[in-house]
Amino acid sequence: MLTELFRQNNEKYMKLMDNTFLLTDLYDYFISEKFNIFYDKMKIDLQNPHLASRIHEEKRKVLDTYERVAFKVVFHDEILQQLNINFEKHIKKIVKKYASLGLVKEFQNDVPLFLHGSFAKYLVATYFYKNIGQSKDVIANILFDGEYNNVRFFFDMLLSKNSKAHIAVLYKNYELLKTYDDSSLTLKDECGRSALHLISSWGKRHPRVNITAAYLVHENPNFDKKSESEAYIEAVTFLQLKNDADECDTLLNATPLSYARKSESLGAELKLLQTKKNELSQLCVHDDIVNILYYSALLGYDDVCTLFTAETLKKCEVPRIIVAADEMPMTDNFDLEEYVLNACVQFVCSVTLLYIACQSGHEKIVQYLTKLGVEINRGNINGWTPLHVASLNGHEEVVEYLATVGAEINLVANDGCTPLHMASNNGHKKVVEFLTTAGAEINRTANNGCTPLYMASFNGHEIYLTTVGAEINRTDNEGYTPLHIASQNDHQKIVEDLATNGAEINRADIDNWTPLYVACLHGHEKVVECLVTLGAEINSATDDGYTPLYVASINGHEKIVECLTTAGADINRADTDGHTPLYVASQNGHRKVVEDLVTHGAEINCAEKDGWTPLHVASWKGHEKVVEYLARVGAEINRVQNDGATPLYLASKNGHVKVVEHLTTAGAQIDRADDLGITPLGTASFFGHETVVECLVTAGAEINRVDNIGLTPLDIASTGDHKKVVEYLRTMSAERN
Repeated sequence: MLTELFRQNNEKYMKLMDNTFLLTDLYDYFISEKFNIFYDKMKIDLQNPHLASRIHEEKRKVLDTYERVAFKVVFHDEILQQLNINFEKHIKKIVKKYASLGLVKEFQNDVPLFLHGSFAKYLVATYFYKNIGQSKDVIANILFDGEYNNVRFFFDMLLSKNSKAHIAVLYKNYELLKTYDDSSLTLKDECGRSALHLISSWGKRHPRVNITAAYLVHENPNFDKKSESEAYIEAVTFLQLKNDADECDTLLNATPLSYARKSESLGAELKLLQTKKNELSQLCVHDDIVNILYYSALLGYDDVCTLFTAETLKKCEVPRIIVAADEMPMTDNFDLEEYVLNACVQFVCSVTLLYIACQSGHEKIVQYLTKLGVEINRGNINGWTPLHVASLNGHEEVVEYLATVGAEINLVANDGCTPLHMASNNGHKKVVEFLTTAGAEINRTANNGCTPLYMASFNGHEIYLTTVGAEINRTDNEGYTPLHIASQNDHQKIVEDLATNGAEINRADIDNWTPLYVACLHGHEKVVECLVTLGAEINSATDDGYTPLYVASINGHEKIVECLTTAGADINRADTDGHTPLYVASQNGHRKVVEDLVTHGAEINCAEKDGWTPLHVASWKGHEKVVEYLARVGAEINRVQNDGATPLYLASKNGHVKVVEHLTTAGAQIDRADDLGITPLGTASFFGHETVVECLVTAGAEINRVDNIGLTPLDIASTGDHKKVVEYLRTMSAERN
């Protein structure tokens, strides 16, 4: 917009830049230039003094029309009905006479599409500014709605254009405020609003929780959980010293405190309430107090500590409130006084204000609530107490304070976790040190058998607990030790530390999985190297006969396979089904692993219990590169498994034409049949693999060879209704038996 203005009228551009920059001036200048271009195209002499008044009046009427039409863009039908505007008349006027002005590109379903969306908001603001008297009710209803913040910004700027302090507030230039003299800081805008009014309404918005007699629902789950900026609070405090906080404006007959509430600027509201302690019970209804307490606990607004005493809360008769995404009924047996003292604003999971404050680490709020008599060991629906959540989040000062005022250090949640579990899980060493010194049970197990040391090892945190008596080989319910879980999660440093401090390297879980096996399974090369160096048993097997080399091979972990074979792993150790590491590597197409195993002496033709060799399974799975390699290094191409199937038969059956081509080229017996007399061509025909059929016939397969029940490949293809295979075989002179 600035660029276009510069191109249109350099003189106006320079004038705009020389003065305090007002965004509203920019819009005004831009629209004025649109009019100048419009009149220029119509060959109207704007310098003609006889036309000046007529042109001015026409511009006013045209802008009035655009302002009214702009409402269609900004507001919902409910508000539009209150305005009682004949939109159809104004739209027709623009389309007929002023479309070439260029502010509106087009109308879509009678809604104008402005050159820029902000034009509509600016024009609505100018309408309100020029028609304040007859628009007060509408202004009062919409001015502080967060959806219309841009309209309010323009409106406030139009009213405040002659006040430097107001403009500094709108631009959030709080440091500039301190440079102004008192006459500037106390100046009112055109509706009698002080800079304190304005700043009170432009703080961080804290959406009001929806309160009924039994429920409290936070309707904005995406609320940004950051507290109000210190610079803003300092500016509010500064302007309080210069302005009367009880003074009402002429627009809404409202005080700065009212402005803060209407705009949900809780930071300003708390500051303004500081001067009205004796009026709290009258100023705040129960939902105001709950709202303030909730956000103070969440964001750490310490000012609340001096505002609400237990006595004040009782006078305000705060009811039982539940913060919930879904409705939760109010219990019948309820002690109001006990509730107030516990300040128990609750979530669905029964999270209290104290819980929220501890979760966020706001020590002053925690101290304030506990001094009110809050139940300190009350857990949520999961049994987590304030001490649990403070420990989880590493709030050392809060943890220490809670312990000094009676928090139970070894209280367990529903899952059996203590605060020490929580702190250990997230690696908060200072909290862990404090809790252990304060008497936390170091080897207490959760319901799943996990100790605090186990949880620290799980996440790779320093194993401080081993120095204060933690049982290093204590297992969870599945037999996993801290070393198991550290190995699983690739925490090499923790693995080394645990081993150095006495962890059993070869300890197996209930399925006979060792730490080395777990590391190999997950592909953690450095941990594997570490454990091998530390003396881990390299050939230990699980109940199914899986060795570390086996599981590394099946998952294609090349570096680990190389490490294990170099370290002397039993390369031909098979599982309970006779599958060797080479077999499973071939099965999954891991060529480099296959090469490494063969290089280190793997038996290339070793068969499993059903007679399948590595070449059989690679052919069945269609792993062309593995098949090519195995055939080249000596695999028996025509070896049959227990049902008489060759690798070529299996590749043909599954339609792997590339494997078929390679095997036939490498000398596979093309007509070698299985125990049922079915040849590779027969099985390819049965499954309708047209390209394989063509390949086999081209390579010389006997086209009319019958199986044990007398069926030819053409017979077999016909029974399966494979039309293309049937057509091809007939063109090659195949016969039916």
